[in-house]
Amino acid sequence: MMKLLFAIGACALLGTAAVGCPAPPPADDAAKYELLYDLYHPFTDPAIMPGADWNRIPFSPETAALVQRWQDQIEGPMDELNSFGWLCQCQDWSAETFTFDMVETSADGAVIRVDSGWGDAQITRFDLVEFDGKWLVDNITNASFPDGLKWALRNEIAK
Repeated sequence: MMKLLFAIGACALLGTAAVGCPAPPPADDAAKYELLYDLYHPFTDPAIMPGADWNRIPFSPETAALVQRWQDQIEGPMDELNSFGWLCQCQDWSAETFTFDMVETSADGAVIRVDSGWGDAQITRFDLVEFDGKWLVDNITNASFPDGLKWALRNEIAK
């Protein structure tokens, strides 16, 4: 929570658009905001090189098991799921122009709008589950996963 308060404070002082900061969330969505902030903030800092999305996302136990099964069977350096970012299509992003914003929340999810600084903004829906007092990502739906990440993982595992 301290990270969240610091981030919101820094964004308030510097101006949200100037540093790619999302607008502060309503108080009841603060934990969801913090989870998503931790996922997307590295794209706004030129000193940070985010690692592979599948290694950074705190998944629900069910989704984590699917990711592990997928990773265990990868036979080469690339397959259908590890040739792109899962959080956004940000291969050529600029930290100076990258922005993200939580545009919608529900009891079990959140929607993020990401603008990598080129092309159109992207929308990603996160289905979240609360587990041991923390929000975890259960599924991701976006242009790369129109049927959801879990469907894509199951499909790739079945090949």
